[in-house]
Amino acid sequence: MKLTKFFVLVTFFAALTATSALAETTSDSLDGKKSGASSSDRAGKKPPQKKAAGPKLRVDGIGVLAMGMKDAPSPGVFGFGGAVAYRLRRNIEVEGSLISFGYILDYADANTTVEISDMAINADGIYRMPLSSTFALRGRGGAGMNIVSVKVAGDLADSTEFASASKNSFALNLGGGVEMNFGKFFVAAEIRKPILLTSVEAMGDISILLCGEAGMRF
Repeated sequence: MKLTKFFVLVTFFAALTATSALAETTSDSLDGKKSGASSSDRAGKKPPQKKAAGPKLRVDGIGVLAMGMKDAPSPGVFGFGGAVAYRLRRNIEVEGSLISFGYILDYADANTTVEISDMAINADGIYRMPLSSTFALRGRGGAGMNIVSVKVAGDLADSTEFASASKNSFALNLGGGVEMNFGKFFVAAEIRKPILLTSVEAMGDISILLCGEAGMRF
């Protein structure tokens, strides 16, 4: 009888211990799931990332066909230059450029040659209007300094009509064109109209500049 009572007590305590252990295991499992879900939620919520800013610096080479100068050969005079631009906002750039061209007039009857050269230093603002990821329109406006040099050689070098001289003229710049982008590289074509504020007699006015550009953004 005593043995039977002892056996019942042992069985009761064993069952109680097993029930307590099962309850603790279930509680730990639920806590683990909650903790895992919470960690998963935290892991899933990534902090918002700022979009990487696009290239701000642009460097390009320029090929020029200048047209409309006094006595210049047809269709115009070829020149070259370069530009560096910085992007202030998404569609707005400021650009500094240098363009140079020149030509020679040969007065064979008078045994005289006149060499005329123009170097333009410009500061322009540019507004870009993207049409797609590849194409964009752009317009420009600004001002600059045109340094015009006239060199006369030959029999009339000392005459008043053909006198060597160098003259500076402030100019306003207007223009526009289209560009094509290929990643960091681009090409562009523009028509520009420099308005000389001081006329240069030997060269006259410049009707338009046809500009082709190729460069890279950094």
